[in-house]
Amino acid sequence: MAIVDGETVGAVSVEAIASLGDESQTGWGLSVGRSPRELEVSVAADDAVRRATRMLGAKKVPTQKTVAVFDPRTAASLCSI
Repeated sequence: MAIVDGETVGAVSVEAIASLGDESQTGWGLSVGRSPRELEVSVAADDAVRRATRMLGAKKVPTQKTVAVFDPRTAASLCSI
């Protein structure tokens, strides 16, 4: 827990590693709240597991011009916000 701009804020972050054969992928999840009671570890863990497992078996595609659609967290990360 921390005080940011006069408000109490807390966060819990979970990183998951998924493996299939020789391949492994990682994913992370996050929960934020104003008190420890508001932090949802299970939500953060579920998100981390989903993000790690959905990458198993992913293949690179040939270079091409195409439309890309990103989930909100990935889009924010790409835009560095």
